Amino acid sequence: MPASVRRVLFVLCGLAGVAGFWLGIRREPLDESAAIVAVVGRYVEETGGVETDCVARPGAGVWLEVICTRARYTVTRRGVIARVEGPQT
Repeated sequence: MPASVRRVLFVLCGLAGVAGFWLGIRREPLDESAAIVAVVGRYVEETGGVETDCVARPGAGVWLEVICTRARYTVTRRGVIARVEGPQT
């Protein structure tokens, strides 16, 4: 294989690697409202309750706590439900 082809291939692979890395570390910031709506939606699906059963507050050592009548959800900064206390169906 000629050296010029190898150089072009090397540069293209390098650019693809840099682009992949950059796109991999980029993420959209999570909105508190979106996280609360998602957790409340899960509560409604699991328990059959209504959305007005829930309130949210900043958590101690976690991002959010969504406290509903029949369950309590602890949400991390990445939007993952870390702990659920209460009935789950």
